[in-house]
Amino acid sequence: MRTKTDIGEKIIFVCVFLLFGTIFLQAQHTLSLDECIAIARKNSLVLRISATTIRSTHSAQDELKTTALPHLKLGAGALYAPWSKNFGYDPALSNGGQLAGQMILQQPLYDAGIRRLKSMQLDLELTRLSNERYANERDIIFGVKEAFIELLFAQEATSLQQSSAEQLAKYLDLVNRIYHGGNGSYTDVLKTGVQLASASIAVERAKESQDIAKLSLAQAMGIPADTSLIASGTHEHLSISTADSLSTIMSDSIFTNLDLQTAQIEIEKGLVEIELAQSERLPSILLNADAGLLSSFDNLHLPLDNRASMIGASIGISIEFPLLTWGTIDLRTEQRRLAIEVQRDQKELLRRSIVTERQKTLLQLRTALNRLDALKQNVHMAEDNYSLTKSKYAAGGSLALEVLSAQQLLVDTRTASLQTESDLCLLLAHLEQITTRQ
Repeated sequence: MRTKTDIGEKIIFVCVFLLFGTIFLQAQHTLSLDECIAIARKNSLVLRISATTIRSTHSAQDELKTTALPHLKLGAGALYAPWSKNFGYDPALSNGGQLAGQMILQQPLYDAGIRRLKSMQLDLELTRLSNERYANERDIIFGVKEAFIELLFAQEATSLQQSSAEQLAKYLDLVNRIYHGGNGSYTDVLKTGVQLASASIAVERAKESQDIAKLSLAQAMGIPADTSLIASGTHEHLSISTADSLSTIMSDSIFTNLDLQTAQIEIEKGLVEIELAQSERLPSILLNADAGLLSSFDNLHLPLDNRASMIGASIGISIEFPLLTWGTIDLRTEQRRLAIEVQRDQKELLRRSIVTERQKTLLQLRTALNRLDALKQNVHMAEDNYSLTKSKYAAGGSLALEVLSAQQLLVDTRTASLQTESDLCLLLAHLEQITTRQ
């Protein structure tokens, strides 16, 4: 008898050590979902790259505006063209060379609308980059939410397993008392001890999953690996807007999101490129003016009194008009038209894929909501069943194995309910990711 008692005490000691022997020496800090998202935004290199690219495009816009302004430059040069009776260029044309130092002014008068079209291109590119930045931010937020929800599930699952082990520890104490009172079997003590040991191992596994979830959340936030994170809140709090999310969903015919908006911008950019290609048929007009010093070497060879003035100014207009391009403009225009057809088909494929994914997510959401309602009722019934079976056992009207089965049923039902709540939150986050638009 003494040996059996020692075995029971050892089982209790080992289980209690497994449950409560882990001591966390590192300081833990609690973060809400909003705090995690703010940290991820701050540390995101992708968002930093997007912001830099947008600034660069703004700079390109400013550069384009300067092309409409007159450009002033300084030109200087010397050209020597020797000639003699038997060698050299025609002196009437070369004048022995030239010496020049001029201020040159160039002002575009007409560019066939190319500057306006390029400005439209940059405006569309800025809109595309802005959409891309929102899409990057959307994906970062989803990644943080996904990791945060998984950590919440791991925390609550750990708490659930610990609660289960504590229930079994209390029940083991009851079984021991009944056994020592002579009304029970030592087999009941062993069965309960084995199940308690299994529950303790489940606690350790849950803690391991919790640490892994913490590392995933730290990675999503862009911070060093940290197992001291604690996610604040509950799944119920995160899914409180489920009904509103489902009631405000737009129909498929008018549905759009960031990805579809970006695809439409690419099509609009292609239409502008067609206009740019067609504008190459039109002339360009440029005003040229200069002032300064210009003289020929023949003039410099003359005596000072006979030299012509070297200081002067000139003004003129130059026009360029393409006459023969061998069909280059037509071919370039056709290439852009074909590219737009491809982009339109790609957009339609993307729309179909997104709409289907959205419908699947909505279906899963509604199913998860119904399943969660049923599981919550099952949890209440499983709790009542466990309490009733345990009371019957204490009164001698039930077997210990029935109590253990009722306790396991309660743990499984609670776990299923918790998993469904977690799935519901993940589906909501995914739906938000799909439907986000600027």
